[in-house]
Amino acid sequence: MRIDRLALALLLGYLVVLAVMTLRPVGADVESNVRVNLKPFATILPALRHGPGTFVFASLVGNVLAFVPLGLLLPLALRRIPWIVVIIAGALLSAAIELTQYALSTNLGYGYRRADIDDVIVNVFGTVVGLALFGVASLAGWLMRRGRPAG
Repeated sequence: MRIDRLALALLLGYLVVLAVMTLRPVGADVESNVRVNLKPFATILPALRHGPGTFVFASLVGNVLAFVPLGLLLPLALRRIPWIVVIIAGALLSAAIELTQYALSTNLGYGYRRADIDDVIVNVFGTVVGLALFGVASLAGWLMRRGRPAG
């Protein structure tokens, strides 16, 4: 497996930014309870119903966009990585973030961040979107190289 150092550096930088974005307290209130959603689509469907221009929809889109770089950068950094491994990596990373948010909330004793299965679902979707963009860019590059005259 060939490793691209620039893509690997970008991937590591992205992971640091992602950790800061997902683990810093947002809307944390010492009076709030630990919040967990284990029911798939409980927040996704209402966000889609409310649509663009609402906070819940923007949050949904933000969760998708947050994982697009993983789907792009992981196959760039680790050439020939199977696409299923990229998707599994997205799922595991997202689940680790949600579990960390839950652990922080329970250890602090208040709703530090909400742990939500729907975040895992949309994060994996974002990973797939990034992987699809990588595939399209790779195909376009291959077609451009193929169309050039030899020499």
